[in-house]
Amino acid sequence: MVITENTKISELIKANEKAIDAIASINKHFEKLRNPILRKILASRVTIADAAKIGNSSVDVFFLKLAHLGFTVNTNEKSETPETRTDHHLWQQMESKTVMEMDVRPQIASNLDPFNDIYNCVNKLQANQVFKLINSFEPIPLIKLLRQKGYICEVKKQNDVILTLIMKTDSVQNAMESVTTHEDTDFDKTAAHYRNCTVTIDVREMEMPKPMISILEECSKLQSGRALFVKHKRVPQFLFPELSALHFQWKLKKIDEDNVHLIIYKND
Repeated sequence: MVITENTKISELIKANEKAIDAIASINKHFEKLRNPILRKILASRVTIADAAKIGNSSVDVFFLKLAHLGFTVNTNEKSETPETRTDHHLWQQMESKTVMEMDVRPQIASNLDPFNDIYNCVNKLQANQVFKLINSFEPIPLIKLLRQKGYICEVKKQNDVILTLIMKTDSVQNAMESVTTHEDTDFDKTAAHYRNCTVTIDVREMEMPKPMISILEECSKLQSGRALFVKHKRVPQFLFPELSALHFQWKLKKIDEDNVHLIIYKND
């Protein structure tokens, strides 16, 4: 199999399951690939180039490991990550249509989640209007989610600043999953039901993206009839689509501005 920076991790595993051990041996960041549920969620979305960024590694290290398994490396096809495939003509067109912009670096630095603010701005866009997001890193999960909904997203790096232009098209579906800010009225009832068969995890002190990875890892270990009780400091919006895809249900209770409780379970 010929591989490039754009080859999905799932394609590698499909071609040769030994790729799991090869990638996991690169560094501790990739040990999670051994977990079947995390592998199912992440491997189909992440390219070799994406994985190298996430794991603070290089594509050359991946190529070396995979070449030992018989993969043929093509280095001529460059990464399709947003930063390297910016269409400069399209960027100029989109920039002229910018109607709003937001710098989320202060929120990130204060350990705050800017999801709701971004959500509100994106939802206000009319067709062919553009929202500019200013950040310190590439918001890859957000970009992938918006592209799935029909938005056009372009990213450009300027020194240490990452600029993302998001344009709404005529074919756009609802911007993102509905923002969950309410308290489920039957949270306490569900908590009582699972009182003696609950696994508890506290992710409030974890840095992103460890909370999502840790929660999904614990979900993969849940036995039938048991639930996962999560102590979080924010409503984890990007977690909910993943839970839905895995057929989990959840209840949410907002304790205060810095504390959110979740119960995650599957119906018997």
